Amino acid sequence: WKQLDAEIEALRGMPPSERSRGTAGNGVLAALQKLSDANVTNAFDAATKNSMNVDTIRDMRATMQELKVAGIKDPEALGTPSTRNEATFLVASFLGTAVPATIAGYVLPGDWGFFVPYLLGGVMIVILTIGSTSPGLLQFAIDRVNLVNPDYKERALRHEAGHFLTAYLLGVPVTGYSLAIGETHTDLLAARIGRPIFQGRLNVDELSALSVIAMAGVAAEGLHYEDCQGQTADLVDLQQLLNRAEEPVDNQSQLNITRWATMQGAKMIRTHRREYTALMAAMSEGKDVGECIRAIEDATN
Repeated sequence: WKQLDAEIEALRGMPPSERSRGTAGNGVLAALQKLSDANVTNAFDAATKNSMNVDTIRDMRATMQELKVAGIKDPEALGTPSTRNEATFLVASFLGTAVPATIAGYVLPGDWGFFVPYLLGGVMIVILTIGSTSPGLLQFAIDRVNLVNPDYKERALRHEAGHFLTAYLLGVPVTGYSLAIGETHTDLLAARIGRPIFQGRLNVDELSALSVIAMAGVAAEGLHYEDCQGQTADLVDLQQLLNRAEEPVDNQSQLNITRWATMQGAKMIRTHRREYTALMAAMSEGKDVGECIRAIEDATN
């Protein structure tokens, strides 16, 4: 375990240009393999060993009913971007400017009673302008405002834990994660396929595993909620993977793979429910990657 912690720390200390190389992190992979060979880590690469029975892209398909059986509460919500967070932000912005502007118009004397409401009204116009031209610039503010939603933090935790667990089960080591506002992500190790994940062509084995990992966050949310708030980024990642497939992927195949990957992710999370729960507890406490891996393994043994 000390070797694994040291290798992860060394990897994270590398400059980004070196960390993205396919050979970067070989030490992390070797440390995990050593633990696996000694039967210390039984969950690592377990899903790969059990196989998902995929020979071609045509094998990667699932129906809405199969998604329902896998535990997804509302399969129809997959691929449909949720606007709840944006709507909450707009309502908060409107109330945060309209109410003070109205009060200022009645309370402030002379020209101030005109100038302040005018200024506050301009703030809303600026927000709408940015939202229609460069919405990404508002994401941090949207995330901040949506902390008022009671399930926001838990959604982020479930989502990132889904990525973490499925990656680990599929033999793709995780080297970092974040649950910070506006920075939620899970870092995967490129050494598993010998090159940066979003470079080069992907064969069907690589595509199937990485597709499941990409959609596991959506699967994790779909198992617990009727809608999926964090699926936009996951769908973008999946599209990048599909664009790099060795076999051509038509529109229908893309839809099939999206459903199939979500179904596989849901099955893995349900099958390894104890590991998933232990991982969420560790991540919620801000434990490092090594401690999160130990939490998974402790729940497995």
